[in-house]
Amino acid sequence: MQVEISVAQTDSIPAADTIAQDSVTEVKKPSKTKPYNFRRSFKEDYPHPKTATYAALIIPGAGQAYNKDWWKIPIVWAAYGGIGYSIYFHYTQYKLFDKRVVDYLANPMDFPGVNVSVLRDGRDYYRKYLEYSYLGAVLIHVLAATEAYVAAHFKKFDITDELSLRITPQIQAYPGNLQPMQAGVAMHFSF
Repeated sequence: MQVEISVAQTDSIPAADTIAQDSVTEVKKPSKTKPYNFRRSFKEDYPHPKTATYAALIIPGAGQAYNKDWWKIPIVWAAYGGIGYSIYFHYTQYKLFDKRVVDYLANPMDFPGVNVSVLRDGRDYYRKYLEYSYLGAVLIHVLAATEAYVAAHFKKFDITDELSLRITPQIQAYPGNLQPMQAGVAMHFSF
């Protein structure tokens, strides 16, 4: 009786994230990217657009505060307050008309001279504008986050004296043309 013993050969090529120290142990390479840290975003590469966007999405006006655009915070809060009042107003009016429709259908004699279609039209009107108000709230939230993102990018935008545009009047003569000179505007870019 013959017994075969097979030995599996180990791979001699190390994986992409390991370094072969010797034939027995492998050491992992350190990662080149650091995990995201909110506190570090105030120190390195400030302002970071991703941090400004996340802050604005979580707390209204926080992205503007992160960018140190303090004057924009009351504008953002006023937009949220206005849309919040719009939602409140349209919701209360919708509920009022809805209750009146239900009351009319339960006992039409309590509403002499009133047609149910008028009450339903009022209910549908306020419901439509309530839904528009909800869409407006989402739009304001997205716009506030987008503004924080763009403002963070513009904080790093290079504005030097070498960037300029000069517009000057110019008179130019074209050879072979019947008109000897033509007036125009010349734009000179320098960067």
